[in-house]
Amino acid sequence: GVYFFSVLSRAVSPMLWCWCLLVLCPWVRSDVVHIPVSKEWALTDGRQPASQMAVSPVDRVTALAYATIHVGTPPQPFTMQIDTGSADFLLPGRECTGCPEPVDHAGQPRVHGGFEVAASKTARYPMVCGRHSDAVCAFRMRYGDGSTTSGVVVEDWMSMLVDNKPVVSSRVYIDMQLATVPQSRWRHRNYDGIFGMGPDSAVGNNFTAPFSLVLQHQHFANIFALDVGLDIGHAGGVLSIGGTDRRHYKGEIKWTPMMKRDCIWEYCVAALSLDLGGATIVKSLTEFGVTLIDSGTTQSLLPPGIMRKIQAHFQAHYCHLPLVCGPPGKTLFDDHCIEGDELPRGFPTFTWRFDNGVNVVVTPEVYFERWRGPPLRWCLGIAAREPELGNPNTTLGDTFMAAAYVVFDRHNSRMGFADPVRPARGAVLPGATQRAVPLPTQPRTRAHLGMVLGYSGAMLVVLTLMLSYRQAVAPAGEAPQGPPAGEVAPQYGAL
Repeated sequence: GVYFFSVLSRAVSPMLWCWCLLVLCPWVRSDVVHIPVSKEWALTDGRQPASQMAVSPVDRVTALAYATIHVGTPPQPFTMQIDTGSADFLLPGRECTGCPEPVDHAGQPRVHGGFEVAASKTARYPMVCGRHSDAVCAFRMRYGDGSTTSGVVVEDWMSMLVDNKPVVSSRVYIDMQLATVPQSRWRHRNYDGIFGMGPDSAVGNNFTAPFSLVLQHQHFANIFALDVGLDIGHAGGVLSIGGTDRRHYKGEIKWTPMMKRDCIWEYCVAALSLDLGGATIVKSLTEFGVTLIDSGTTQSLLPPGIMRKIQAHFQAHYCHLPLVCGPPGKTLFDDHCIEGDELPRGFPTFTWRFDNGVNVVVTPEVYFERWRGPPLRWCLGIAAREPELGNPNTTLGDTFMAAAYVVFDRHNSRMGFADPVRPARGAVLPGATQRAVPLPTQPRTRAHLGMVLGYSGAMLVVLTLMLSYRQAVAPAGEAPQGPPAGEVAPQYGAL
């Protein structure tokens, strides 16, 4: 009997380890982290000269979603734009020429000299660019407006904090800007860099994309969700890594497949039709081309043919509204804006229809951009795509994404849209915290867990009994093996 239990313990020990590895390990990283996201002003040069403005000349003001990310050791905090349309981690270097000057909420310059490599103990230049440790990897990127930025690639640690505790930590390859030519059209901005959430296929520096590195280091589920928020100047949005945040959407998430053909950015969908005020004005996939969901673009950029249809429909049915009709070059469609603290009532809604029966309704409060006042100015946030931008043919930016809670399910190559939870203007949803949320792609219900544990336990018992029986009973005709020479066999009492 003692011999039997000794054999049983030796058999059970490795089996328990195998059982833990196979059953428990997939459940270790089931948590989801929620990073607060704020929508902030970004000031640019007005696109029309003063002589052509319907109102007095002002700086062009747009808004994008930002999060605070710490880089280096000791950590250097940076305000980073969350960009689903790129896949690089971009920061200005301390000595960057032509980089925009950071400003605060009031448009006043703020002190931030860019990323300083020498101040970080963990920063290093990637070794793959040369044989020696002092070799550097140069990069150069060209944007759709014709400007270029260049610099060197640096490797360092980045982290995201919630309640002053790091919840995301990973090494990343940083595109450190050293020059921008011509000098950026963004004269001022209140963000420091860009955190590209795109896939490796969209990386401009030939290294691994930052979000892919986050997944490698911390083993989150390959999914993230973004609520860019609506109220400028408030941390009402959220970036969820590893799942979704039920506090930020209502109803069900509707899924549409990602388009792979002709889209290296991965986050492309098939737009099937577009309704304006209840009337269908576009009903052909070929007119939209490839449609990219891009949080790094302030406006929604459409093919010129679709933009002409939108303008014609507005001027045929809504000419009574301010600046819809007027002399050539003096309307909403020519970058002129409506003055007033409130947007005039009566503007229609857009309804975007995607593959798999997914509809997203965009209200005037979303597709109009606000310019800094006083008084406030309301500018149409939909424009014709410039020919040199190339594919994708349609880019749905902030003036679309603010209308929905958007889920990027990279594992299943699909995108989800749900109605966002919008608090009263100026209010903020409860603080973002780290908590477990069931993933829509990997439901973790009690029934599922119980079934897995039950089957695993039954298999463990069967295998244990088989092993113990084979070791306890010698085969017929074979003498039991004694101890090696020089060793004394253990003595057991009679049972």
